[in-house]
Amino acid sequence: MHAVMLLGESRRLLNKPFHLFRDRELFLHGHSVLEEVFDRVLVVCDSPLVERLGDYGLRYYSENYHAGPLGGIYKAAESLDNEYLFIFACDMPFLNIDVIEYMRDNSEGWGCVIPQRSDGNVEPLHAVYRRDLVLELLSDGFPENKRVSFLVKNINDVSYVEEEMIRRFDRELMCFRNINTPEDLRSLSPG
Repeated sequence: MHAVMLLGESRRLLNKPFHLFRDRELFLHGHSVLEEVFDRVLVVCDSPLVERLGDYGLRYYSENYHAGPLGGIYKAAESLDNEYLFIFACDMPFLNIDVIEYMRDNSEGWGCVIPQRSDGNVEPLHAVYRRDLVLELLSDGFPENKRVSFLVKNINDVSYVEEEMIRRFDRELMCFRNINTPEDLRSLSPG
């Protein structure tokens, strides 16, 4: 299984992946956690961001689908040959190794393994997807709303990892905290 980090632009926080957060670029926090769990971590990004990645020595793919995270997921699925892909967003600096390993180790036989909060909401950018299903669902094009939830709604064999289970590893659910605004950057940084 490969880990795939989706690196994208944001309307609310321009150049989001490259903002400094706790003394290094935001996306590097999650990337370093993924490197502890997976042999291979790939970054998939919009073409305009490729120039910025060259300085980091990371493995990456560029995509031009203009379909948000779905475009990145599809690019990873068509570029890799692993059965499963562990998909993460670049703006999640508090990834939890134990949560990731639990999901990875319990993915066999499922089309998708995804965290589900007690209110029923899911975390589609912190999930395992079976590669062939991604290709099947997106090969004819992307849904009009371009939401990643399209995948979860159209995959039959979904394993929902309940919030109670995740709290065993991450009591405050910090692994799902993401940075979307300048206020988030300030409020989640120490000092």
